[in-house]
Amino acid sequence: MSLILAINTASKKSALALIKDSTVLAEHSWESNANESQNLLPGVLKMFEKMQKKWEDLDEVFVVKGPGAYTSLRVGIVIANAIAWQLKIPMRTANVFEIWEQRIPKKGIIAIQAGRDKYLIKGSKIPQSVEELEKLGELIYGEIPFESQPQQVEITFGKAVAKLDFNKIKTQSLVEPFYVRAPNITTPKKSVNK
Repeated sequence: MSLILAINTASKKSALALIKDSTVLAEHSWESNANESQNLLPGVLKMFEKMQKKWEDLDEVFVVKGPGAYTSLRVGIVIANAIAWQLKIPMRTANVFEIWEQRIPKKGIIAIQAGRDKYLIKGSKIPQSVEELEKLGELIYGEIPFESQPQQVEITFGKAVAKLDFNKIKTQSLVEPFYVRAPNITTPKKSVNK
C-alpha cells in the first residue's frame, strides 16, 4: 500500500501522477515549453490538495531519467532527488523508452523528440527525421507528429508507470539524468593579466 509520486520531464509533454497500489489517483500533464520550474511543484501541490495528501504520505518517488532535453530533464530530476532525500524515501527510475513500451497498443518503433525535427529511437545515438523512420517499414509511436502514428495512444503516463513491475526496479538514492544531446557548455576563457 505505497503512495508514489511519478515525475516525467523527459518528454515533450511533461507529466505528474500520484499512484497508490497500481491505481492512478491523480494525474496532470502539460506541453513542455521549458516551463517545468513553474509548473512542476504547483502541479504536485494541486494533486495533493485534490487527493487530501501531504508530503509525509509519500512512500516513494519515481522519475523518468531521460533521454530528454537538458533544462526540462534537469528540473524534474533535481526536484525528485530533493523530495526523496528530504523525506528519506526510496526513489526509482526508468528511461522514457520503458515508459512508452507500457503505453503503445502494438509492437513498433518508439521515437522521442531530439530537437530540430529529428527523433531518436531506442538503441540509436543518431537522430533521424520522420521520413527516415518511415522507411524502416514499422509502426512508429512516441513523440512524432500525430499523422505519422498508426493510432492514438490512450494509455497515459500515470497508467504506464502503474503498469511497471516495481519489484524489478532497484531503488536509488540519487538519479542521474540521461540527455538526448550533451549540453553545449563552453569552458571559460583564461584571463590574461598584464
